[in-house]
Amino acid sequence: MLITSIRISYSAYASYKSCPLRYYYERSYPLRGPVYADFLIGNYLHEYFYSLLEGNDIDVEAEYVWNNMKSTYKMIHQDELREDFDSLEYLMDYYSSLQNSMVMWRSEKEYIEKIRKGLNNARELAENLKIEDFETERWMNAKIDHVDIYGRFDIMMDGEIIDIKTGGEWESDITQMEFYALIYYLNKYIIPRGRLIYLLSGKIKPIKFNLKSLESLLTDILNVGEKIEKREFPPNIGDHCKLCPYRVVCRF
Repeated sequence: MLITSIRISYSAYASYKSCPLRYYYERSYPLRGPVYADFLIGNYLHEYFYSLLEGNDIDVEAEYVWNNMKSTYKMIHQDELREDFDSLEYLMDYYSSLQNSMVMWRSEKEYIEKIRKGLNNARELAENLKIEDFETERWMNAKIDHVDIYGRFDIMMDGEIIDIKTGGEWESDITQMEFYALIYYLNKYIIPRGRLIYLLSGKIKPIKFNLKSLESLLTDILNVGEKIEKREFPPNIGDHCKLCPYRVVCRF
Protein backbone atom coordinates (compact mmCIF):
# COMPACT_ATOMS: atom_id res chain seq x y z
CA MET A 1 0.00 0.00 0.00
CA LEU A 2 1.45 3.37 -1.05
CA ILE A 3 0.81 6.02 1.59
CA THR A 4 0.88 9.45 -0.07
CA SER A 5 -0.51 11.50 2.83
CA ILE A 6 -1.46 10.88 6.43
CA ARG A 7 -5.06 12.02 6.84
CA ILE A 8 -6.71 10.72 9.99
CA SER A 9 -10.38 10.95 10.90
CA TYR A 10 -11.68 9.74 14.25
CA SER A 11 -12.85 6.45 12.71
CA ALA A 12 -9.40 5.89 11.14
CA TYR A 13 -7.73 6.66 14.48
CA ALA A 14 -10.07 4.29 16.33
CA SER A 15 -9.61 1.61 13.68
CA TYR A 16 -5.83 1.77 13.90
CA LYS A 17 -5.92 1.73 17.70
CA SER A 18 -8.14 -1.36 17.79
CA CYS A 19 -6.15 -3.19 15.09
CA PRO A 20 -3.46 -1.61 12.90
CA LEU A 21 -3.71 -4.53 10.49
CA ARG A 22 -7.41 -3.82 9.89
CA TYR A 23 -6.48 -0.22 9.05
CA TYR A 24 -4.18 -1.65 6.37
CA TYR A 25 -6.85 -4.03 5.02
CA GLU A 26 -9.50 -1.29 4.85
CA ARG A 27 -7.32 0.89 2.67
CA SER A 28 -5.74 -1.84 0.56
CA TYR A 29 -8.97 -3.78 0.02
CA PRO A 30 -11.92 -1.39 0.56
CA LEU A 31 -15.28 -3.14 0.76
CA ARG A 32 -18.03 -1.43 -1.26
CA GLY A 33 -20.89 -3.37 0.17
CA PRO A 34 -24.30 -3.09 1.77
CA VAL A 35 -25.61 -0.34 4.00
CA TYR A 36 -26.77 -1.11 7.52
CA ALA A 37 -30.26 -0.31 8.76
CA ASP A 38 -28.92 1.32 11.92
CA PHE A 39 -26.70 3.60 9.83
CA LEU A 40 -29.61 4.73 7.62
CA ILE A 41 -31.83 5.33 10.63
CA GLY A 42 -29.06 7.31 12.31
CA ASN A 43 -28.64 9.52 9.25
CA TYR A 44 -32.38 10.14 9.04
CA LEU A 45 -32.67 11.05 12.73
CA HIS A 46 -29.73 13.46 12.41
CA GLU A 47 -31.38 15.28 9.49
CA TYR A 48 -34.73 15.29 11.25
CA PHE A 49 -33.20 16.81 14.38
CA TYR A 50 -31.41 19.50 12.37
CA SER A 51 -34.67 20.44 10.65
CA LEU A 52 -36.42 20.81 14.00
CA LEU A 53 -33.62 23.03 15.32
CA GLU A 54 -34.01 25.22 12.24
CA GLY A 55 -37.65 25.80 13.17
CA ASN A 56 -39.33 23.41 10.75
CA ASP A 57 -42.51 21.82 12.07
CA ILE A 58 -42.26 18.23 10.88
CA ASP A 59 -44.68 15.46 11.80
CA VAL A 60 -43.73 12.05 10.44
CA GLU A 61 -44.59 8.50 11.49
CA ALA A 62 -41.97 5.84 12.22
CA GLU A 63 -43.69 3.33 9.93
CA TYR A 64 -43.50 5.78 7.02
CA VAL A 65 -39.76 6.30 7.53
CA TRP A 66 -39.11 2.56 7.72
CA ASN A 67 -41.22 1.73 4.68
CA ASN A 68 -39.32 4.32 2.63
CA MET A 69 -36.04 2.64 3.57
CA LYS A 70 -37.43 -0.79 2.73
CA SER A 71 -38.56 0.35 -0.71
CA THR A 72 -35.05 1.50 -1.60
CA TYR A 73 -33.03 -1.56 -0.63
CA LYS A 74 -33.18 -5.33 -0.66
CA MET A 75 -33.31 -6.46 2.96
CA ILE A 76 -30.91 -9.07 4.28
CA HIS A 77 -30.38 -10.24 7.86
CA GLN A 78 -26.91 -10.27 9.37
CA ASP A 79 -27.12 -14.06 9.84
CA GLU A 80 -27.50 -14.48 6.07
CA LEU A 81 -24.17 -12.85 5.25
CA ARG A 82 -21.61 -15.25 3.88
CA GLU A 83 -18.56 -15.81 6.07
CA ASP A 84 -16.35 -18.25 4.15
CA PHE A 85 -13.98 -16.81 1.56
CA ASP A 86 -10.88 -18.23 -0.06
CA SER A 87 -9.28 -14.88 -0.81
CA LEU A 88 -9.63 -11.13 -0.34
CA GLU A 89 -10.68 -10.84 -3.98
CA TYR A 90 -13.66 -13.14 -3.40
CA LEU A 91 -14.51 -11.19 -0.25
CA MET A 92 -14.51 -7.91 -2.18
CA ASP A 93 -16.59 -9.34 -5.03
CA TYR A 94 -19.18 -10.67 -2.59
CA TYR A 95 -19.55 -7.34 -0.80
CA SER A 96 -19.82 -5.54 -4.14
CA SER A 97 -22.76 -7.79 -5.03
CA LEU A 98 -24.60 -6.49 -1.95
CA GLN A 99 -24.39 -2.78 -2.78
CA ASN A 100 -28.19 -2.46 -3.10
CA SER A 101 -28.86 -4.35 0.12
CA MET A 102 -29.71 -3.19 3.64
CA VAL A 103 -28.38 -5.36 6.47
CA MET A 104 -30.60 -5.82 9.52
CA TRP A 105 -29.38 -6.83 12.96
CA ARG A 106 -32.86 -7.02 14.52
CA SER A 107 -36.53 -7.32 13.62
CA GLU A 108 -38.52 -4.76 11.64
CA LYS A 109 -40.66 -4.15 14.71
CA GLU A 110 -37.59 -3.24 16.74
CA TYR A 111 -36.34 -0.88 14.04
CA ILE A 112 -39.69 0.88 13.83
CA GLU A 113 -39.67 1.31 17.60
CA LYS A 114 -36.14 2.71 17.43
CA ILE A 115 -37.23 5.27 14.84
CA ARG A 116 -40.33 6.19 16.86
CA LYS A 117 -38.30 6.72 20.03
CA GLY A 118 -35.75 8.83 18.15
CA LEU A 119 -38.43 11.00 16.53
CA ASN A 120 -40.23 11.63 19.82
CA ASN A 121 -37.06 12.47 21.73
CA ALA A 122 -35.79 14.67 18.89
CA ARG A 123 -38.94 16.80 19.05
CA GLU A 124 -38.68 17.22 22.81
CA LEU A 125 -34.94 17.91 22.78
CA ALA A 126 -35.17 20.43 19.95
CA GLU A 127 -37.89 22.33 21.80
CA ASN A 128 -35.86 22.49 25.02
CA LEU A 129 -32.41 23.04 23.51
CA LYS A 130 -33.13 26.49 22.04
CA ILE A 131 -29.81 27.12 20.29
CA GLU A 132 -29.09 29.90 17.79
CA ASP A 133 -26.37 30.79 15.28
CA PHE A 134 -25.24 27.22 14.72
CA GLU A 135 -23.82 25.23 11.83
CA THR A 136 -24.57 21.58 11.09
CA GLU A 137 -22.26 18.94 9.64
CA ARG A 138 -19.34 21.35 9.40
CA TRP A 139 -16.07 19.84 8.18
CA MET A 140 -12.87 21.07 9.79
CA ASN A 141 -9.27 19.90 9.75
CA ALA A 142 -5.95 20.72 11.39
CA LYS A 143 -2.49 19.94 10.04
CA ILE A 144 0.38 19.38 12.42
CA ASP A 145 3.70 17.77 11.60
CA HIS A 146 3.07 14.96 9.11
CA VAL A 147 -0.58 14.41 10.04
CA ASP A 148 -3.81 16.05 8.90
CA ILE A 149 -6.63 15.30 11.32
CA TYR A 150 -10.17 16.05 10.24
CA GLY A 151 -13.77 15.50 11.23
CA ARG A 152 -17.37 16.49 10.64
CA PHE A 153 -19.01 18.34 13.50
CA ASP A 154 -22.72 17.58 13.91
CA ILE A 155 -23.43 20.98 15.46
CA MET A 156 -20.96 23.82 15.91
CA MET A 157 -21.45 27.15 17.61
CA ASP A 158 -19.12 29.85 18.85
CA GLY A 159 -17.17 28.12 21.62
CA GLU A 160 -19.24 24.92 21.66
CA ILE A 161 -19.52 21.63 19.80
CA ILE A 162 -22.37 19.12 19.97
CA ASP A 163 -22.37 15.52 18.80
CA ILE A 164 -25.61 13.64 18.12
CA LYS A 165 -25.80 9.95 18.96
CA THR A 166 -28.49 7.57 17.71
CA GLY A 167 -27.29 4.49 19.57
CA GLY A 168 -26.35 3.61 23.12
CA GLU A 169 -23.79 5.30 25.34
CA TRP A 170 -20.19 4.20 24.88
CA GLU A 171 -16.96 5.16 26.59
CA SER A 172 -15.50 5.94 23.16
CA ASP A 173 -18.06 8.75 22.75
CA ILE A 174 -15.92 10.91 25.04
CA THR A 175 -12.75 10.16 23.07
CA GLN A 176 -14.52 11.07 19.85
CA MET A 177 -15.62 14.38 21.34
CA GLU A 178 -12.04 15.05 22.49
CA PHE A 179 -10.87 14.38 18.92
CA TYR A 180 -13.26 17.05 17.62
CA ALA A 181 -12.38 19.43 20.45
CA LEU A 182 -8.71 19.06 19.52
CA ILE A 183 -9.41 20.04 15.90
CA TYR A 184 -11.46 23.01 17.13
CA TYR A 185 -8.68 24.09 19.49
CA LEU A 186 -5.95 23.81 16.84
CA ASN A 187 -8.00 26.08 14.56
CA LYS A 188 -9.36 28.64 17.00
CA TYR A 189 -6.98 28.37 19.99
CA ILE A 190 -10.01 28.04 22.23
CA ILE A 191 -11.00 24.93 24.17
CA PRO A 192 -14.70 24.51 23.38
CA ARG A 193 -17.52 23.38 25.58
CA GLY A 194 -19.08 20.10 24.53
CA ARG A 195 -22.38 18.26 24.72
CA LEU A 196 -23.41 14.76 23.72
CA ILE A 197 -27.07 14.35 22.77
CA TYR A 198 -28.50 10.83 22.77
CA LEU A 199 -31.68 10.76 20.70
CA LEU A 200 -32.75 7.27 21.81
CA SER A 201 -32.62 8.05 25.53
CA GLY A 202 -33.30 11.79 25.38
CA LYS A 203 -30.19 12.39 27.49
CA ILE A 204 -27.88 15.39 27.18
CA LYS A 205 -24.38 14.91 28.61
CA PRO A 206 -22.16 17.99 29.11
CA ILE A 207 -18.48 17.36 28.34
CA LYS A 208 -15.61 19.36 29.79
CA PHE A 209 -12.27 19.37 27.97
CA ASN A 210 -8.89 20.39 29.32
CA LEU A 211 -5.61 21.22 27.64
CA LYS A 212 -3.73 18.32 29.23
CA SER A 213 -6.09 15.66 27.84
CA LEU A 214 -6.12 17.29 24.39
CA GLU A 215 -2.32 17.41 24.29
CA SER A 216 -2.17 13.75 25.33
CA LEU A 217 -4.59 12.82 22.55
CA LEU A 218 -2.58 14.81 20.01
CA THR A 219 0.59 12.96 21.00
CA ASP A 220 -1.20 9.65 20.51
CA ILE A 221 -2.61 10.69 17.12
CA LEU A 222 0.83 11.80 15.91
CA ASN A 223 2.26 8.49 17.10
CA VAL A 224 -0.39 6.63 15.09
CA GLY A 225 0.40 8.79 12.07
CA GLU A 226 4.11 8.03 12.39
CA LYS A 227 3.45 4.28 12.54
CA ILE A 228 1.23 4.46 9.45
CA GLU A 229 3.96 6.38 7.64
CA LYS A 230 6.46 3.67 8.60
CA ARG A 231 3.99 0.97 7.47
CA GLU A 232 3.73 -0.59 10.91
CA PHE A 233 0.58 -2.72 10.89
CA PRO A 234 0.89 -5.32 13.67
CA PRO A 235 -2.19 -7.44 14.42
CA ASN A 236 -4.16 -6.95 17.61
CA ILE A 237 -6.26 -10.04 18.22
CA GLY A 238 -9.30 -9.59 20.47
CA ASP A 239 -13.10 -9.49 20.68
CA HIS A 240 -13.22 -6.90 17.89
CA CYS A 241 -12.06 -9.64 15.49
CA LYS A 242 -15.52 -11.28 15.72
CA LEU A 243 -17.13 -8.38 13.84
CA CYS A 244 -14.28 -7.71 11.42
CA PRO A 245 -15.20 -8.61 7.81
CA TYR A 246 -11.54 -9.40 7.12
CA ARG A 247 -11.36 -12.05 9.86
CA VAL A 248 -11.90 -14.89 7.37
CA VAL A 249 -8.83 -13.96 5.35
CA CYS A 250 -6.68 -12.31 8.01
CA ARG A 251 -3.28 -13.98 8.04
CA PHE A 252 -3.24 -13.83 11.81
